[in-house]
Amino acid sequence: MCIRDSIQGASQGGVGGFLKGTFFGITGLVVKPVTGILDATSKAAEGIKNTTKLLDDRAVIDQKMRKPRVFYVKDQYFLTYNDFDAEVNTILKLYKGGPYANDHYVNAHQIIQSKGVSEFVLVLTIEHLIFMNKQTGKIEWDTSPKNIEKIDLVQDNLVLYLREPARKTDTTNIKIKLPDTQQAKTIYDDVLRLKESMSN
Repeated sequence: MCIRDSIQGASQGGVGGFLKGTFFGITGLVVKPVTGILDATSKAAEGIKNTTKLLDDRAVIDQKMRKPRVFYVKDQYFLTYNDFDAEVNTILKLYKGGPYANDHYVNAHQIIQSKGVSEFVLVLTIEHLIFMNKQTGKIEWDTSPKNIEKIDLVQDNLVLYLREPARKTDTTNIKIKLPDTQQAKTIYDDVLRLKESMSN
């Protein structure tokens, strides 16, 4: 490159052309590799930028994806998609170490405790009754439906009389305060139906 520029410069402009051609040739020897390095760095930076953008876009897509559909009880039938059931079932399947991963989902009830805020969820599976704090995802207690001796409805309180204490508690009598008589009756009927299905 340097020699070609020098010869071309000399043939076109004599000694002055030779010096000018040599200058451009030497400058090209330095500038062209630097330009190549800068171009490569620019392309690498552009690739990194596009990759992070792709990952950000994928995170948004992942957030928009709905939770897996729930298959109910041992028959594994499905109903119209229900966001709440799907969310609760996913939490159970992923809960610490998977103690509920193989449970057969039946139903879940949001328990409105104060100021119209759903604070707890009572989850019914064939294997467990699970009382979960909705805000923290913490399981407050659980028990097997087979462990239920008796169920009672006292005003708007569902009372479970257990043969043995529920896990994470030391009591055999569990009282769940419910917001109104209608929800109390609905939950009572669902728990009673589950208890009776265990004795069949």
